[in-house]
Amino acid sequence: MLHTSFATRGVLVAVALVAGGCAGIPADRGFDAVDAAVEAHGYEIGAPASPPAPAAAADPLLARLADAPLDLDTAQRIALTHHPLLLARYAALGLAQADVYDAARLSNPRFSLSWLDATGRGALVTLGLAQNLVELLTLSPRRRIATGELARAQQEAAGALVNLAAEVEAAWVRHVAALGARDLARAIADAGRTAADFAAAVYAAGNINQLALDRERAAAETLALDAERAEAEVATTRATLANLMGLPPDVDWQAPTALPLPVAAEDDVATLRRIADAGRLDLLAARREVAVMEDALGLARGTRLLGETRLGVEHEREPDGGRLTGPTLELELPIFNTGAGKVTRAASQLDAARAQAAALTLSVANDVAAAAATVQARRAVLDRLRERLLPLRESIVASARQMQNYMLIGQFDVLADKLAQYQAYRDYLAALGEYWVARASLARAIGAPLPSGRGAGAVTPATLLDTPAAAHTGHPHPTH
Repeated sequence: MLHTSFATRGVLVAVALVAGGCAGIPADRGFDAVDAAVEAHGYEIGAPASPPAPAAAADPLLARLADAPLDLDTAQRIALTHHPLLLARYAALGLAQADVYDAARLSNPRFSLSWLDATGRGALVTLGLAQNLVELLTLSPRRRIATGELARAQQEAAGALVNLAAEVEAAWVRHVAALGARDLARAIADAGRTAADFAAAVYAAGNINQLALDRERAAAETLALDAERAEAEVATTRATLANLMGLPPDVDWQAPTALPLPVAAEDDVATLRRIADAGRLDLLAARREVAVMEDALGLARGTRLLGETRLGVEHEREPDGGRLTGPTLELELPIFNTGAGKVTRAASQLDAARAQAAALTLSVANDVAAAAATVQARRAVLDRLRERLLPLRESIVASARQMQNYMLIGQFDVLADKLAQYQAYRDYLAALGEYWVARASLARAIGAPLPSGRGAGAVTPATLLDTPAAAHTGHPHPTH
């Protein structure tokens, strides 16, 4: 055992206590904080999101899909617990946690041994133990910087998951809208076939010519093509939504075919901008990076003249049996390198972080303004269709039927007006989908669900078209 002075032993004991008194890496790598941030921003996760779980039949979330159509909340929860993106975020948090672990500990002490043969007089043996003193002096700020970087990584990971939830919302809306459009396209195609069959009967009776018959058949074929395109759109939107949820194609699930009505009133843009500025996680992560870089620059300036400085103890056994023991100190003299490069590098990294945060702040403000304007524009189109065009089309069909009863117009005129009414409703369904997709984009822009979205829920009423099937589906799909 080495004989050291009381002061030297005290230094080494303090080093050992500092190095050994730090907690290890948590098993979840800090993902619990990510889960909490995501849920604080309005998206329920339920089960822990780390590590990502593969889709399995025993999964309680997936088991619910067999009992009811996939609602938006369930779709988002599945995505936030199954999407492969989680694995990348989990790995990134592991790297940040490793940095915190390393920053909270000193590097291992260096042991040295020299054995010099004194040619017949014995051997000169020297034992040394040294520790980097600068690391001990900078342990607290290095740990603080690494902890700040971990918090930034957690905010960045949570922001990515919030973005994922917003993407799932948009994909869910597109899929539900595609299902409604497909059902309507099928009904319109049926109406077109009815018109073509009626035209064929009238032609056989000699009451219309070949040109009129071909026009009706061509119109029916066009409507049938529209129905096939709608089927293809359903397949595309389903695959997109399944991919965002992290589900393979063999998982069976169904979605509703009716979107909610528009909210009573849209959110105030100034309020949305304040929400985004105060809580959007990627923006908070960028600001956290600025704080970390400011701390790093302070550390670089404070230690610019401190090179590799080692404090230790050395024990020497002379060939004649004498022993020498005492402390050692190694200093790196700042003659050729005064640390200016280290300080400049840290200052430049701070400038880059500030610029990135400023650019993101500007981009967020403009994104919110643009997304809010898009929602208002989609709402205006939707209101015009619902309040003006659809009532006009209904009135035209009613008048055409009355005139046909008095034999003032023919059956083909009534069918044409009815198809125009169906087309107007198809435009309405498309506009409704675009409206909800725009709101999903706005939610992504502010980094949280829209405040006005909490009251949405009622589906499109069955009174928009006068069909019995409408009351049962929530959408007024035409029947004949």
